[in-house]
Amino acid sequence: MCRALKIIITIIAIMMPVNSFAIQYYYTATGNIYVNNTLETVNGNIVISDGFTSMGSGSYYFNIDSFALNVQGDAGTFKFYGGDGFNSALLYRAETFFSYERMWQIKNGQDTWYNSYSSVVFYDYDMTTYAPTSNDHFGVLAPIISLASPAYATQFGGAIQNGGTIWLTQAAPVPEPTTFILLGVGLCFMCILGKKSKVYKNIISKCLAL
Repeated sequence: MCRALKIIITIIAIMMPVNSFAIQYYYTATGNIYVNNTLETVNGNIVISDGFTSMGSGSYYFNIDSFALNVQGDAGTFKFYGGDGFNSALLYRAETFFSYERMWQIKNGQDTWYNSYSSVVFYDYDMTTYAPTSNDHFGVLAPIISLASPAYATQFGGAIQNGGTIWLTQAAPVPEPTTFILLGVGLCFMCILGKKSKVYKNIISKCLAL
């Protein structure tokens, strides 16, 4: 094995953490929540990775990598944003008799939103619903997701009224940084092979000309 190939394999091994091929999906967020019988409008964006990670006991989750939401209404106007590291996620459990079958949580270092019961719904492009724990769609991140009935928001002092829905609509996927690195390494390797191939062809051509 040539030295260049060994170096490339070493780089790939170092740069390939668990779930390194996860793809981030950008979602536009629109919807509303109710606070003290007042409708609050929500809009912004949320980025979710498609790695469907097991938590054991039949529970799985999609990680919410970042979010930036704007809330406007009579009860308050503010920006709610955050990144990875605060356990923001979509939790899905296959067993329907658990009250926390489909939960969602969005949080940063200061504030938290979450629902109190099953209220994450996955939709295909034709608006048919499906479960990411099913055999046909296992681990498939939906193009359209509804986060229904926010029931807790620390910005409003805790519990809020059930009602309202935040709709997430998927835009083009964005590969994570590791994917770009591996792609770059692959292109470099192809260039090396291409140059060597030209050298070998020149040597063969000279030999045939003798």
